[in-house]
Order: sequence, then C-alpha cells, then structure tokens
Amino acid sequence: MVEYVKTFVDEDLGIAVGIMYWYTYCVTFSALIISATDLTDYWGIGDLFKALIYALVPIVLMIISAFPVEVFGWIEFIGGIVKLAMVVGTIVLMFLVNGGVNPENDTIGTRYFTDGITHNNHVASTSYQAVFEAIPLATFAYIGVELLTTTAFEALDPDELRLPAANVGWFSTVLYALATGSFVANVFWKDQNLPALFQQTLATITDPQAKIRFDEFVYPQPETHAAPLIALHRVGYRFLPSFLNGCFIYSALSCANTALYVASRQLYGMTRTITVDNESGIIRRGLHWMSTVHPTAMAPWPAIAISGLLLCWLPFIKIHGGNDRYLQDVQDALIAIGSVSCILMWCSQCIAYILFFHWREYHQQALQNLGSRWEKLFDSKKGGHLKIFQPLFGYLGGACTLLIIFFFNTASLWNGDRISVKAVSAFVSPCLVLTIWIVKKLTRRDDGRFKFFVNLADFHRFEDRLQSLDDLIYPGDGASSKHDLNMSPIHEEHLKFLPNGRNNTLQQLHDDVGSNQDAYYERPQSFNRTDITLVPSHSTREDYTAQSSYYQHVGSAPNTDIEQDPMPVRSSQQMAIPHSHRYNSPMLSPLSLSSRGGLGNISETDAGLDASAGGRAY
Repeated sequence: MVEYVKTFVDEDLGIAVGIMYWYTYCVTFSALIISATDLTDYWGIGDLFKALIYALVPIVLMIISAFPVEVFGWIEFIGGIVKLAMVVGTIVLMFLVNGGVNPENDTIGTRYFTDGITHNNHVASTSYQAVFEAIPLATFAYIGVELLTTTAFEALDPDELRLPAANVGWFSTVLYALATGSFVANVFWKDQNLPALFQQTLATITDPQAKIRFDEFVYPQPETHAAPLIALHRVGYRFLPSFLNGCFIYSALSCANTALYVASRQLYGMTRTITVDNESGIIRRGLHWMSTVHPTAMAPWPAIAISGLLLCWLPFIKIHGGNDRYLQDVQDALIAIGSVSCILMWCSQCIAYILFFHWREYHQQALQNLGSRWEKLFDSKKGGHLKIFQPLFGYLGGACTLLIIFFFNTASLWNGDRISVKAVSAFVSPCLVLTIWIVKKLTRRDDGRFKFFVNLADFHRFEDRLQSLDDLIYPGDGASSKHDLNMSPIHEEHLKFLPNGRNNTLQQLHDDVGSNQDAYYERPQSFNRTDITLVPSHSTREDYTAQSSYYQHVGSAPNTDIEQDPMPVRSSQQMAIPHSHRYNSPMLSPLSLSSRGGLGNISETDAGLDASAGGRAY
C-alpha cells in the first residue's frame, strides 16, 4: 500500500501513512483476540482462562505465520470457506427466525423497524447526529477489503487476482448489508444487552413490559453483546446460540491470523530498503534486522514477532482493571486510532490514483510511442466494472474518506460526553501522520528536504517509477514472474566490482523509487534494461564479467568485459548471483506461492549485508 503513495504523491508521506497502516493491523490483531475472548463470557469463562487465551493465542498465530506461505495460504483458504459458510448460514438463520421459525413461534417481521430513524438521547441529540455517528462505524466494518494488494505479493500469477479485486468490494457490500439488516430486524434497538459506544448510557426503556422483555441478561442467562446471539436467545433457542458463539470465536481468531500476516508484511515492506554498513547506528541496524527473512520458510520472522508482540499487553487491560472505565477507554481509543489510520490509508490511495491518472494522461503520447511496453495502462479490459467513471470515483473516494475522518468521526463529540476518549480516537491518527511526515522532511539529507509532493513531468522519471512498481509483482519483466526465482547469498566481495561503489549500489538495489536520481535522469533517452551480471570465477577480478547498459552513460567499466544486454525494455538492476542462482530484481515481489517460493531475500553474509527485496503490487 505504501509504494503507490511514495511513487505518485510523496515519499515521506508514504512512510507516514505506512507506519500508521502497520499500526492498524497490529491493533486489529489484538482487538480480534479481545473480541474472541469476550465471546467466551457466554459460557461464563473466568479471568484465569481468559489470561491463558491472551497469552497463548498470539504465540500460536505467530508460529503459524512463520511457516512457509503455502501453509498459511491453505489455512486461510479452508478457513475462508468455513467463515463464508458461517456468515451465509447466520443470515439464513436470521431470516428464518424473523419469519417465525423459532421455539416461541414468534413472527417478528418488521416489528423493530416501526420506530423509523430514531436515536439514543444519551449519545446523540438528534436523529441526524445519530446517523452521522453511525457512518464511521459502518465504514470501519469494511476495513480489510484492500488486502488483495498484500496477497498479490504471494500469488503465483498476480493476474489471477484481477477478478477478485474487481468484485470484492461489491461482494462485501452485499454480504454486509444482508447480515446487518437481518440482525437489526431481529433485535430491538433499546435491548440492554447491546454494546455501548464509548461506555455511554444505553437508551432508556420507559415501557414497564418492554423493560422486562429487553432488560439485560442475568445469571443463569448468558452474558453476550453479539446481536445474533441476543436474537436467538430472545426467541427461545439455547443450544444454537452456543454453537454459533463457537463459530464466531473461530472466525475472530482466523481474522486475527490474517491481521498478523498483513501487519508483518507491511513492516517488512517498510524496512526492506534499509541498508547498513560498518558505520550504521543501532537504530538503523535494528530497522534493517526487521526485514530479515527465514532462509527456509521465506517468512519475515522478525516482522512477525514485532507485529504480534507490539500490543500483546492490550488484551490484559480488562483483566487487570476489571470494570475500570479509564483502562477500558485506553483500550477503546487505541483500537479506534487503528480504524482511523486505515481510512487515512484509503484516502492516500485515492490521491495516489488521481495523480497517477494525471501523469499517465500527461505522458500518454510518450507511453504509446513505446508500443506494447505500457499498453496495459490503457487496456480497457483491465480495471473495475465502473472504470469508465475514473478518475471521478477517485475524487469521490478521497472526498468521502476525508469527510469520514474529519466530520462524521467527530460527530460523537457534539453531545459533550466522554470528550477525552472521543477526541483521542478521532484526532490522534491524523496528527501522527502529519507529525511523521514533517519530521521526515526535516531530517532528510538530500535536496528533497523541503520539497512536498513529487513532480513527474520528466518522462524518464515517470517511466522509471512505473517500472519499479511493475517489478514489485513482475520481477524484471512480466514473464519472469512465472519463472522459478531462486535466491543465493551475495557477498561483500562481489559488490566492490560494481561501477558505483558499495553504498550507491546497495541503495539502487534496495529502492529505485525513493533514492535521489536527479543525475540519473540527465542521461540520454534509452529503453535498454540496466542490468548487471556477475559471473563468478575463482579469485581474480579479471575473471568477472559485468554486463550493463549503465556504462553507456557513465563511461567505461573498471577492468571488465562489457556486453550489451539485448533485452528491449528498461528495468531495475538485475544481478546474476554466483552458482547459477539469479536475483531477478531489486524490487522482487516479497511473497510468493508455489514456484515463487516466498519472500525474496539476499541473505546476510560475513559483512553484515542483507539486501532484502520486497514491495507492493502495481
């Protein structure tokens, strides 16, 4: 998700929203474990058992994520089918209950819709304010629809994700609308078992008979805040709610597994471009270490561990504090900050798309002059069902996300109650993004220190960035993504034979987009790939052969035999590693299934070198 923003909007802004997006799934991981454990209240589980769940579940999920990606893929594939069946089954069950198929033969019908749009006076002063407060809550439910971007890194053939990507939003909307409607149709909005927003008082029931019917469950009745379970218990079911509760717990833990996967890959993607040398400080070395990939499982185990442990303490707050309102506010605020951060990421993606669309139109003639190289940018068969309305939907998405963040998400403040926790929930994430962005600008050491937003009026700069994005999923060129990509260590001694020197070469290997390439863009126009091939021999420098069109622009190579790479497209640097293994791109797709094998990583050697590869979908 970060690379779009870094490429088309601003590199430092991309880092800022990337950090907060990583936080989103770190806190989501903990929040889902909390939700799964809270559901055990239905069976009266004690605090000791809850503490064991809080301690053991993160460890188990981190172990699962550390396995090869094929294992994770099959677990999520099977789990996804089970979860989808549970959702559809729950919706069907709710419709049957509403129609009178229940032990009490109670036909609910439209009974709970007769009040129309109304509101809880303790939360909102008007119905309009209640609707405004509901909009962010409904939007937060869609967090995760963007995750196909992350799974694209692991796909054997990323092109196969086009159909899911075009339909996941529509499918999620229909399923969510059906589920929500069926729940609302079967639960009275004043039911005292429903969860409270920011611990505010629930709606008061004035009718004595209704108060008895919809009062809070007391022992031996179960304790639950889940609407489907409330609906089933109200109409006389006893075993069925218990079974459904177990399904919900499984679903929450499965989603937590997905959240950890996303968080770890996001952290890996942000740190993969960080290089170290003998003069690097402990902080830089620590950040670099986070991009380490296990040589067998090809999983970023440091990123998995850090993402899983960052907020591992959050679930224990309730056990420690009991009914302490302040500690509950801390938990609620931290979770809400993560939700807002994801909406900010959506907004940044809309802005990135708008700018991409602008620069694509600006350079349309130059791109089309290259023939088939970039024809996919103009292919009418690719894109969503409503692509003809772009970039209008891009502008609409950006405007709506900004409205949600800065208007609708602040509506809860209007009643003057619980101001502190609501303000923290609403404003901390935007403030942190702005702060990180400015600090990154002030601490830059190149000529981009005080420059905001990228200027891609230069065609070579625009094309190079397109190629870098393309290489994230299709290393080297489109066809190479279907080949077996094997990794092998690159040693410090190999780097000294490269023309740019060790540090510059490492920077180019890690981040073509982020580096300052002003001098590079002054070269004559060329559409040859900039490839460097090292062929190992025994010990002498003369036995190495460097092959690169790079020397066309900087002069002759140092004591090497040069051959022109015949491939007719430009790409990032390509390096053939000793012993017949090949590292096809510095921006190699970080995750791979089947023949693509997992996270690409040039392993650490004696010199402490780890040029990890990774990135995001184009």
